[in-house]
Amino acid sequence: MDPLNQQERRKAFVNFLIFFSITAALIIAAVLFSVEVPFKQNEQLRVQINAAEKERDFIARFFKYMDSTNNLLSSLDNKEVKVDFIDGKITERLKEMEAM
Repeated sequence: MDPLNQQERRKAFVNFLIFFSITAALIIAAVLFSVEVPFKQNEQLRVQINAAEKERDFIARFFKYMDSTNNLLSSLDNKEVKVDFIDGKITERLKEMEAM
């Protein structure tokens, strides 16, 4: 003996399967997207960190050269130093700083 509402039951089951698969696909897509995005952001952040570290190293080297050049300039105030020698060193340091 077959149920009287067999077509209605089949139609309801097919609708359930369609909506279930759409919902499952959306959930899976959301999970995959939420996992994939942080990896891309991490890579971008690593690139930015590397750029910031390079800039920090450059600034540290530049300030080291600037400090030594400033010390050489300060030593020109003494009357006992050889001005030509110090001037040559200052010029050399300035060229090194420009080459950076």
